Amino acid sequence: QVWICRDDKGHIQAIGRDARGRRQYLYHPDWLSMRDEAKFSSLVPFAQALPAMRQQVDRDLRRHGLPRERVLAVVVWLLDNTLIRIGNPAYARDNGSFGLTTLRDKHVEIVGSTLRFMFKGKSGKEWKLKLADRRVAAIVRNTQDLPGQTLFQYVDDNADRASVTSHAVNAYNGDICGFSS
Repeated sequence: QVWICRDDKGHIQAIGRDARGRRQYLYHPDWLSMRDEAKFSSLVPFAQALPAMRQQVDRDLRRHGLPRERVLAVVVWLLDNTLIRIGNPAYARDNGSFGLTTLRDKHVEIVGSTLRFMFKGKSGKEWKLKLADRRVAAIVRNTQDLPGQTLFQYVDDNADRASVTSHAVNAYNGDICGFSS
């Protein structure tokens, strides 16, 4: 079943479902151009905020234990240094594909200061990534030691564990950069 827009200038030209039953949209080329222009114009303020973000991440990585800010800083550091997607629980559940916030303990191997990530990402892309950072490796090793399979967890003020979510990462970045999430 497909819906087709009667207005040839409408921003959504057609709606249908793919083989897996997911809703798919066909957009007008002019709408795509306007959307892309708006998206890319927002990158300038973000690029200007990057140095401050990196400084705050560095400060938070120096915290002790596994507080929320320290674990979020590790995720943002990895996002900045690896370009791994942030992740979505629905993709992990439905497709077995992972991003930073949905990685499991089994997806990273740590030897000394070297982290070796191996997992399936969005669209089935196989990620095999090796990087070395003593501080990040130590923090990730500590998150692996927490009970459960979720890699990025923190310990709150009540000593309760909580998983890092994409919303928490966006809020952390927004707070640092002065953007709303």
